[in-house]
Amino acid sequence: MSHLARLVFRTMLTCALLAGLLPVYALFGASSACAAGLPVEMNWRTVDQGVEVRVLANDEITDLTVEVTRLRDKKVYRDKRSKLGTDQAHSLKFPASDRTESYRCTVSGKFAGEPGSLSMDFEVPVVRPLDFTLVSGSYDVDGAKLALELTAPAGHVELLVRGDKGEILADTAVAFAGEPAGTRLPVSWAQAPGHVLTIDLKVFSEEGAWIGRQYIPWRVDYTVAGIQFATGSAVIPESDLPVISAFYDQIAETATRVSKWVAVELYIGGFTDTVGPGEDNRKLSDARAESLARYFMKRGLKVPVHVYGFGESGQVVKTDDNTDEAANRRAQCVLSVGPPPTSETLPPASWRRIRP
Repeated sequence: MSHLARLVFRTMLTCALLAGLLPVYALFGASSACAAGLPVEMNWRTVDQGVEVRVLANDEITDLTVEVTRLRDKKVYRDKRSKLGTDQAHSLKFPASDRTESYRCTVSGKFAGEPGSLSMDFEVPVVRPLDFTLVSGSYDVDGAKLALELTAPAGHVELLVRGDKGEILADTAVAFAGEPAGTRLPVSWAQAPGHVLTIDLKVFSEEGAWIGRQYIPWRVDYTVAGIQFATGSAVIPESDLPVISAFYDQIAETATRVSKWVAVELYIGGFTDTVGPGEDNRKLSDARAESLARYFMKRGLKVPVHVYGFGESGQVVKTDDNTDEAANRRAQCVLSVGPPPTSETLPPASWRRIRP
């Protein structure tokens, strides 16, 4: 078997070492060694922030030496064993680098009494963990554009945009050019007409790491105005039930349709004009919002319902104190996934869920 001394078995291998994440296992090269009829198989894997080289003897090996050399700086990791029986395995573990490295593993010893050696070259690239942020205020639903910032050199982004009838509005990819981490990356795409429900982003670094997130910009607003509540009362007048019933039908139909894809909730804000004490108006608007919520729930609305009384805040028409302004006496209903974003007419709120 003196020919083994001249035999060099080299296989270029690659594997992603995901620094900071769970170990990714990859075993390679065993089938090639068997096919060549070699007395030993060599493979490797990343594990526990390190690298493990495994040697499996197809025939008995004595005076075994397993040596791994990091080619960049000739750093050597070595282990020895006096005897490795047929079908027995021996492992050498060493720490992983924080950069992509090339290694050469050499197995030497006596194979059936004859001295010889085998070598395997392999590469362990380091793929840094990736994260990204959606730049605040950059997402334009109608304009089909946004901007991202990545924590690693940029590769590309895959987008899937779905409408609230379940239709696909866009399914595309946008390539980057390896821009450095922290670069603002404008992204735009062609989008079919429709009311955007979800946008799924799968963002890739130049090194091949990726992370995915789903954004749900969807919301539908309904303004219920003109309900003639009696002074100081939160009881819905019988004369206004047809109007409120029509709003219920719209809300229920939309909620039922969209709930096939996302979990929607209804938020009802109550508002008053500025006639009367401010705190009394806040409490009254909260009670009136709850009256609407309980009406919708009694009619059979299946989604969670939350209320908040804004009182005199969030005016549609700006007025002075003690001003009778009908446009400000209203309820604003919002179907959305999670609390709706605040605005001038929908101030911050501590939403209260209404239970049956």
